[in-house]
Amino acid sequence: MPLSKITSNSVSLTTLATSGAVTLSNTLAVTGVATLSSSLGVAGVTTFAAGTAALPAITTTGDTNTGLYFPAADTIAFTNGGVESMRINSAGNTFIGAASAVWDERLGVRSVTGTGQVGLGIYSPSATYASSLIRVQSENATGTAYNLFEGRGTGGGVKILIDGNGLVDLKNGQIKFPAAQNASADANTLDDYEEGTWTPGFAFGGASVGATYSSQTGRYTKIGNVVVISAILSLTAKGSSTGAVTITGLPFTAENYGAFSIGQFFNFTYTSGNQIYGYTSATIIQIQQTTSAGALTNVDSTQFTNITQIIFSATYRI
Repeated sequence: MPLSKITSNSVSLTTLATSGAVTLSNTLAVTGVATLSSSLGVAGVTTFAAGTAALPAITTTGDTNTGLYFPAADTIAFTNGGVESMRINSAGNTFIGAASAVWDERLGVRSVTGTGQVGLGIYSPSATYASSLIRVQSENATGTAYNLFEGRGTGGGVKILIDGNGLVDLKNGQIKFPAAQNASADANTLDDYEEGTWTPGFAFGGASVGATYSSQTGRYTKIGNVVVISAILSLTAKGSSTGAVTITGLPFTAENYGAFSIGQFFNFTYTSGNQIYGYTSATIIQIQQTTSAGALTNVDSTQFTNITQIIFSATYRI
């Protein structure tokens, strides 16, 4: 029943074919094929059959196996060439290349079978960096393995990769930790890495009145709860303080009895046969000596000159 124009509240037809405008304020029901070469205006609700992947409910002329259909209650699906390509289910979850969740995911993307396929790709719109920024579950070029994750950045090319065996490959070779440590109690978790400088000094009896230096240079590396330090201290005047010698200024408060090692000790008086030792305690290093008889004493300010120099390193826990 070809019509050029219908204006009505309710129309029920087996077939509708029109080249003009169709305007309805209520219901249009067509059980067969509705073909419009112009426009359709509906002020109420338009209802379609559920359709299938092969014959979707909403499609286009000449390509009837591609379009939109409704496979289940509260579910919308898209089909391409008679094969479902995307679905939004009743919970609002979206699946591309799959009809349901594999790992209870909100967004599921499944790659098609074949060499070099990507499960999920996010691409840069910039012509300068026209390459994928993120790839998830991508098969390699030979089809022999999967990379679980690829991240790309400035200039293109992979910057971080997690392969199918869980190996993390950092292409620029760097990991950055926050400035403030997020401490972990887990024995197998690395929660911090830091490099920096510190300023060592001598104290005699806990004080350093009048002490001056030509060099006070220290460096440290902190890995988790372990600190490795090195330093050089060169006096130009030891000042007026007296008593047991300590090295001050440790960059992190230490547990007691971290290892201390002297590389060189210049312009320092000690008895032949004595051995020099040291250990960390809080923010200082206590320097001690043992005699050939095995007696242990503190190194004293009387053994220092105005140009004493020490090069040392230490490792301690915090």
